[in-house]
Amino acid sequence: MLALTVDVGKLKRILTYGGVFVDECKLQIKEGCIEMSAIDERQIGMMSVVVEDDVFDSFESKSGTAGLPIGKLIDVLEIVGGDSSQVRLYIDDDLEDLSLSCNGLDYTMKLVNPDVIDTSNSVDDLSLGATIVLPGDIFNEVVTGMGGIYSFVEFKFDEETESAELFAENKESTFNPVLSKDELLKYEMIDCNATYRVEYLDQIRSVVDDELNIAIQSDDEHPARIKFKTDGGNCSTEYVLAPRVDTGA
Repeated sequence: MLALTVDVGKLKRILTYGGVFVDECKLQIKEGCIEMSAIDERQIGMMSVVVEDDVFDSFESKSGTAGLPIGKLIDVLEIVGGDSSQVRLYIDDDLEDLSLSCNGLDYTMKLVNPDVIDTSNSVDDLSLGATIVLPGDIFNEVVTGMGGIYSFVEFKFDEETESAELFAENKESTFNPVLSKDELLKYEMIDCNATYRVEYLDQIRSVVDDELNIAIQSDDEHPARIKFKTDGGNCSTEYVLAPRVDTGA
């Protein structure tokens, strides 16, 4: 069971973090928090969003797991009222229905079977050697420079120069920004490189505000972790991107 109240705008924003790669996600209801998680159908992008109860104006819960139609829920929130309107969300003990009330409007939608949603935790204990933390505006600027132009980007971390280099190319052009240590808020460097799909980075960029601090972790031919916190640290969002695998063909 879950019952919470919160501003429409805040709930939309949090749901949007979870809906970057998927339209449905697994919702784990816990004492004091909720967690949304899912992997996209291509097994390339994974997301996890943990929201502590302090984010909400009221919060009651019993432990359970449901399948949340996150895309449909965002669509409903676009209809019910302005961002400052209060919305009440309720999931019954059977974890079968979600009810939503706002501005005198009441909606009920069926929840999804959580067993059909892939949330593999095989990367939970993944150890990645390189970490950089950069301002959201720099992250957005760099990713915007690649979006719609390049298919893949290589992350190169250099321990000696303490810099992070990105390299993307197509038949017409190359893109090769270098982030020096002076542009990074924090860093832990090792020599490593891995290649990722730009379209997934661009989807993440679409929900990143300029004022956020973005942590990126990577290692040789390993998945990348991209993380940020909002709401006074009470909402933690993490994306994991599978690397491009060189088959040697």
